[in-house]
Amino acid sequence: MEALHPDQWEWSRFYRQVHLGIGLDLEQYKPSQLRRRILNFASYHEAPTLDALWEHISDSPDGLRSFTDQLAINVSEFYRDPTKWEELKDRVLPSLLERKRSLRCWSAGCSFGAEARTLSLVLDVHFPAEHEILGTDIDRDALDRAMAGAYVETEMRNVPPGVRATYFEPGLRKGEAVFRQPATQKLSFERKNLLKDPAEGTFDLILCRNVMIYLTDSAKDGLLRSFHSSLNEG
Repeated sequence: MEALHPDQWEWSRFYRQVHLGIGLDLEQYKPSQLRRRILNFASYHEAPTLDALWEHISDSPDGLRSFTDQLAINVSEFYRDPTKWEELKDRVLPSLLERKRSLRCWSAGCSFGAEARTLSLVLDVHFPAEHEILGTDIDRDALDRAMAGAYVETEMRNVPPGVRATYFEPGLRKGEAVFRQPATQKLSFERKNLLKDPAEGTFDLILCRNVMIYLTDSAKDGLLRSFHSSLNEG
């Protein structure tokens, strides 16, 4: 099939159809990365135009789900960028725990849960208490993986051996390990669109990494304001 080359008017109409149809405002994402993913999706489903693509994805719940999942960027691993986790452990968490013993935390854009579960590990190993962690993402397939808690070797390469022996058990598939959630902590996952759905309640800590790089400056500003209003004092 010949490659699609939509003009600006066609893109604007498609954006409007998506916004009205499923409430996802594509104008808030940087166009270069977003449009490349949409065109790849259109090519895979052999849609000759953006109008035909919209007909395809709006025709069934599965079409809408696969489209929104295509737009998500699910690259993650445990202890991603280890120096940042050391900084969190040595400086940020002790400061927060001077004020209160139990923390409520949010992993915003959690993908398949590696970030939320890394935070759970850091808290249980170094600051054991009844902490609460919420992970949210727009991608349903990623959230299904997050709730299952099964991970492959490449996603666990930074997990210390002692932590791995304590908190993971062999999975059903070769090379897979399943996370054992600490009994003292409440860890949950929910589907949320960060640009649309407000978080319920307030938090002591919000982690949001490798998400805002895909957003426009105005969308980033709105998201940061939303995060600020969701943080507890201090």
